Amino acid sequence: MTTTELFVELIIIGAGSFGAAVLVVLGVFGYRWIPLSQVRSVQVLVGALPVVYVLGIVTDRIADALFKRWSIIIRSSAYPNEDAYHLARAVVYQKSPFRDLFEYSRSRLRIARGWAVNCVLILVGFDVFVGIQLPSATPRLTIAIFGSAVLMLLLIGNVGAWMLLTKSEVENIRRQERIVKQL
Repeated sequence: MTTTELFVELIIIGAGSFGAAVLVVLGVFGYRWIPLSQVRSVQVLVGALPVVYVLGIVTDRIADALFKRWSIIIRSSAYPNEDAYHLARAVVYQKSPFRDLFEYSRSRLRIARGWAVNCVLILVGFDVFVGIQLPSATPRLTIAIFGSAVLMLLLIGNVGAWMLLTKSEVENIRRQERIVKQL
């Protein structure tokens, strides 16, 4: 995986975390004090990029810790322990012509895992914003329920995608390990 690909992956993950943080800040402090014409400027967007990147790193590490146990359980279906899995993966990465395909799959896996965490963060930010900032005449409860349901579906989708990608990765590593050993 190139540095650029990893950078983009962390930006994709960090964008959701940044959005969640913005929702919380706007929910607590309001949004009328923000000059919207300046927020849409290129300078502000470029200035936010490092924050988005750092949030991507932090969110990825949190997601990795949260999903680690599930990952070990899924891998244990094909490998007796983590060392055996990592050794097989190292052999396959070294000798298989499909390394780039494996890296692409791992990138999608990390993005799905990171966005599962982002869904929870955005859900909190969304509910804070709706509960505090929307006028009382607005159907806040309806908006909160609908938004929460959409975010929960997105969360379930990301967790499901992560599980399928992880299972597929283990199966593909196992298959390629057998092929590489026969060569």
